[in-house]
Amino acid sequence: MHHRLMFIVALALGLSAGNALAQGGPARVIVDPVAMVDVKETQPLVARLVSLAQSDVATRIPGIVSSVRVQVGDRVAKGDTLTVLDQELLAIELEGATATLEQAEAGLAAAEAQLELARNSFNRTSQLRGSAAFSQGRAEDLQSEFSRAEAELAWARAAMAVGEAALKSAKYRVENSTIRAPVDG
Repeated sequence: MHHRLMFIVALALGLSAGNALAQGGPARVIVDPVAMVDVKETQPLVARLVSLAQSDVATRIPGIVSSVRVQVGDRVAKGDTLTVLDQELLAIELEGATATLEQAEAGLAAAEAQLELARNSFNRTSQLRGSAAFSQGRAEDLQSEFSRAEAELAWARAAMAVGEAALKSAKYRVENSTIRAPVDG
């Protein structure tokens, strides 16, 4: 850069001197002070950034977004909340599942008590077998009540399983209504 500047100054002096000699006299030369200036050149570059980790972010459940907690360019750590889905319906479903389970628990307790009562009645009547107080018809009725109580207990246990599954499903939906960052980013 400096060599070009000196060459231009020297060329200008040489042309001035040549003109002055051609006109018959010394040439008049004006010289500016030399200044040292840093020249910063910029060059536009096209680049592609590649992340070390990439992850899709999606919900596990359908729903309406109620709030977005981060914006483009924000830094997040793994587990940070990104978005929250509307939880009003989910809270209602959780409440319903809890009530269903409580109802099943009450039904199970009633079925267990009914089975115990039927078992005791049947056993007492069976112990009377061979005595004058024994009635075959009554024994068969009590056997039938005992069998029905066993079936009701099985039904109550199934209702408990359904209630527990409904509660697990509702809790899953509530827990997954908050979308979290799978990785730092």
